[in-house]
Amino acid sequence: MRIFKSCLQLKMDTSLAKKIGSRQALKGVIIALVIAYLIMTWFSQGFGLLYALSWIETIDYKLNLVVGVIAILLAGHFLGQRAAFDILIKCKNKYWTGIKYGFLIVFTATVFGSLVGVFQNIGIDDKVFFDYLIKPLFWVTFFGVIPIIIVGLWFGNSIERRGKRNLTAGNIGFVQ
Repeated sequence: MRIFKSCLQLKMDTSLAKKIGSRQALKGVIIALVIAYLIMTWFSQGFGLLYALSWIETIDYKLNLVVGVIAILLAGHFLGQRAAFDILIKCKNKYWTGIKYGFLIVFTATVFGSLVGVFQNIGIDDKVFFDYLIKPLFWVTFFGVIPIIIVGLWFGNSIERRGKRNLTAGNIGFVQ
């Protein structure tokens, strides 16, 4: 049996690496969305348990959330592929790469979700970019830094584990 270092010793097929990255990123995105929902539920608990669990029905920024969710799923898919390429093909550090792409995925979704508010308030609000772009990025970073790091560590490690699992199972293609 072969002992692996932190990077796969054989060159993995790029398309398989991207598939692994996309799949693992989408799992991480689902985890992140659940964490975000729970954080907002925690903020709403002062109004009662039923209100706290159904906070999403009472907000005025539903369109921002829908756009943000679509953006985070798309960013997870495409940036997850890039993360797997960096980890499995370029042999970059799995932990730092996972954290880096975790932040990129969340920031991309936050910017796209925030642009809805920017477009709705251009000409109405003098501080539109500060109120609808900078503030959301600040608060997402403030409350999300620890969950993003934790999920990013899991994400990078899970990409490498999946790559090794596929390698030992012998069901991946290699570039000779």
